[in-house]
Amino acid sequence: MNRLLAGNEYKKEAIRQIVKASEPAAIPFLLPVISGGDHELRRLAASGLSELSAALTSSELVQLDLEIRESSPYGFTSPGSQPGWYDLKPHELSKLKGLPGYSTVMGFVSSHPSGYVREAAVQELADIHDGSELPFLLIRLNDWVVNVRDAANVALKHRLRPFYATAFASNLDLVQRLLDWKRADHASFVQSVFKLLQDTDGGKIIIDGLKSTNRSVKRISYRLAWGLAATDVKELLTQALNDNDLVIARLAMRGIRSRLNKNELAECLPMALASHFMAVRREALDIYCQAIPEEAHRRLQSALLDRHSSIRQFVRYSLAQKESMDFAGFYRRAIKDPKQPGTLFAALGGLGETGTQADGSAIEPFVRHPLSSIRKMALRSLAKLCVEKHVDLFTRMLGDSSPGVSRIAKNALLSRIVLVQPDKVWDVLLSAEADYIRRHALAVLAGLRKWDSLGFILRAAGLTKDSLASEVRRHLEWWVQNYNRSFSQPTKAQLQEIHESMSVAKQWLSDRHATAIASILASMPS
Repeated sequence: MNRLLAGNEYKKEAIRQIVKASEPAAIPFLLPVISGGDHELRRLAASGLSELSAALTSSELVQLDLEIRESSPYGFTSPGSQPGWYDLKPHELSKLKGLPGYSTVMGFVSSHPSGYVREAAVQELADIHDGSELPFLLIRLNDWVVNVRDAANVALKHRLRPFYATAFASNLDLVQRLLDWKRADHASFVQSVFKLLQDTDGGKIIIDGLKSTNRSVKRISYRLAWGLAATDVKELLTQALNDNDLVIARLAMRGIRSRLNKNELAECLPMALASHFMAVRREALDIYCQAIPEEAHRRLQSALLDRHSSIRQFVRYSLAQKESMDFAGFYRRAIKDPKQPGTLFAALGGLGETGTQADGSAIEPFVRHPLSSIRKMALRSLAKLCVEKHVDLFTRMLGDSSPGVSRIAKNALLSRIVLVQPDKVWDVLLSAEADYIRRHALAVLAGLRKWDSLGFILRAAGLTKDSLASEVRRHLEWWVQNYNRSFSQPTKAQLQEIHESMSVAKQWLSDRHATAIASILASMPS
């Protein structure tokens, strides 16, 4: 950016390089050139400004507005410190007319730190009627200077007509954002924009917005589409459920509650039950319960084997309101005769949620299943029901070929750390071929009682494995920072183990850790 402070040729080359780099963050540094350079330089900077701003999102435009307004005239690297920008006067805006991308140039000038300049820029923008001025006027509608707000308000109200519907649709996220800004009450204006879009061409512009690449615009378009009288609700639901956006899918589910009758719901809800979004499936089941109770029981029974625990919990609660049912027995039967892997996964999860310790024997064989997802669910269920009876199993599963399975075993062992046999965990660490197994085993050993954990951490430091080095440092740091939270004293055997491990590991420890541990050990009574 310093090259922009140099001679014209350097400035021209700098502008070309900035534009070539496609870095919108450089826009504030082009503004002083536009306002204070010679004619050729100003035209080059204006062209670069237009090119850089073409791909800006609304949120990026708002952020740039903030940065430009808050620029200081005192910082050397601040755009406000460059000649011709900070001291720009309202009457000088006329010299910017005729520059390439004039509306974009004036739009960024409307972010000037001076309220007088912003007001004059808004008045210039008000004379532009091609839609390019609209995002800048929407931002200025929330300006903290009343005169600037009023000027933007007048300009925008004159644009509440069908010709501007497409431009408003393209900037829906900026319109919606006005409801979050509190310097003035913009609710009536926002509703006027929404009504304009709904009334223009029968809402065709809103329907077109459903295909927008701007996620915020697309979401608002879906919400407005549900208010169109001519909307094909079934088609809209299909589009929403096929869109990989949970917000849009939930908008659709809320929409069909109020728009469809019982028969239409019965036709549409199976599609919602097939959604990959848990919240959508749960909403569909709730609609069945509220609107189609005669069909609800069958749907709820099927959903007892949903892959998501929240769905299973909702279903059990809903069924329990109508009848007494042995849910654990249902899941036991499903485990014995699974129709497909997804059914087995859900049945194992359900039994873990509803079963007893005695069900551990039925779940245990599945920790050796070829699918890692089944092994993970089996371990999770065992962890809920009976970790105490399967400590050795969880210790062995630290060495599983799936990192996820190993992680579940680690967490289960940490939850019952007093039952862990440290030497067996250490053997897993020594024999491990994968880094994640060593990390998980070390985490279990670091979770032991204070003095036992230190001995094993120091042992691990002496292994000189690069993959463990950062984990050893992290666990040592935690131990040093927290050792005095308890006042237990080490036994002679523990002290001997720590000293032996320390003598081997000392060369691998940082000076700070080595000194801290030596100091702590020296303070222990002999």
